[in-house]
Amino acid sequence: MTRKDSHPRAGSSGAARFSSFQLMTGIVVLGALALLYEWTMIAEREVTPVMLYLKQEAAEGADLYPDAIVASPLARDVGESDLVHLSLLHEACLKHKDAVIPWTYGLGGTVASPDSGLIERDDPHLIDKIRDFLKSRMLPAWAVEHKYVDKATGKTLTYHELCPKTPMVFFNHYWDGIPNSPDWPRKKPLYLMANIEMYELQAKHYWGVDAVLCKTAICARRLGPKALKRKDFDNVRFIHTAGTSAQKGTYEIVECWLKHPEFPQLDLVAKNDSFHWMFPAPFNANIFNAKNIRVTTAQVQPIEFGKMIAEAAFFLCTSLHEGYGHYINQARASGGVIITTDVPPMNEFLTPVSGVLVHSTRRIFKQQILGGGYMGEYGLTNVPGLTARFTGNDVCEAVERVLKMSPAQRAAMADRAKKQYFVDMNYFAYKMDELRAFARGERAPTKLRSQEEAAGEAE
Repeated sequence: MTRKDSHPRAGSSGAARFSSFQLMTGIVVLGALALLYEWTMIAEREVTPVMLYLKQEAAEGADLYPDAIVASPLARDVGESDLVHLSLLHEACLKHKDAVIPWTYGLGGTVASPDSGLIERDDPHLIDKIRDFLKSRMLPAWAVEHKYVDKATGKTLTYHELCPKTPMVFFNHYWDGIPNSPDWPRKKPLYLMANIEMYELQAKHYWGVDAVLCKTAICARRLGPKALKRKDFDNVRFIHTAGTSAQKGTYEIVECWLKHPEFPQLDLVAKNDSFHWMFPAPFNANIFNAKNIRVTTAQVQPIEFGKMIAEAAFFLCTSLHEGYGHYINQARASGGVIITTDVPPMNEFLTPVSGVLVHSTRRIFKQQILGGGYMGEYGLTNVPGLTARFTGNDVCEAVERVLKMSPAQRAAMADRAKKQYFVDMNYFAYKMDELRAFARGERAPTKLRSQEEAAGEAE
């Protein structure tokens, strides 16, 4: 996923605008973060307790404050001046809702002097103060939307031009369309401070940012690397996602599994209507009664499905034919061991080094103009078919090959499949640049290598 191209801002034009209070509430956390950052830099000089706390088991119900932590320097009293500082920052957010509030406001108990740092919209030195690096500050909406005039040059500048590289933290879904504005720098970091219980937060909010800042252990558990189970290449368990398609070799897979009750668990995911069309009653009773087949026909939500794919280690992608192979590419991107059919393009996505190929013959369909036997005019002839034909026994033979592999061999195969996926991604990006140039009339597209050229390169 390209981060900036998939920002949640893409669909946010209809979102309600911030009230001053919402925006200030949304970014008041910056002041606390700044203070916490300042304190943590001091605390990290005592590396042992900090690292001990960071590594503390964060499983559901675990004690985050064991005696070793409570007895460490991390538990020392926070100075009264720091507590007063936080209190004054909070007060400023409520009292000065339309001002820029730097994290230094209230530091040392100072709030009334000209040096307290509040920046008002009518400040005669506004551009200089906004341009100044203040480590962190709380911004009202006007500070981001305002057009600043440089008196020395007469040039009009936006906030993002003044601070193009400084990350911005947004609280929950209160974005006000700011990251979607035309002047938002493409490489400007965007951070999300999430209250994970809020209904308004959707997947696009999490996926569209550079970092999610968690304030609780449960947030870190559910968003961090431990939220996904590590792939287990020791214990084989296959997943097959047929969806709504009857062209994924699902029948042959089920035929194989029903013959081999000793085979490992098969998770079969298919839409309810499609499943019952492929396996009508009473035959489907055999599937539901099989101890090593688990069928999911209910609608799987995107987040749940993504987690399912990300955690799976063994995939059955036995397509009869493919145009692009979306679910094969999902499996490759996930870094799993993949079984697919030995017919192109399936055996182009996965080679014998990066996948396990099911023995298949090739079938011609007269409806496919490039399939070798088109029934109409101008069809391609005298070429092999595009559709794989195989049996349940062929699937079983491929599964047995996987079962005979060592965990290390399986992991190496999965890693190779993922690397090949990256090759295709990068090549695709290159070809899209080429297409753009072609559309502009700047150059002709490159062609596939001929067999003679490929042979010459091999020599």
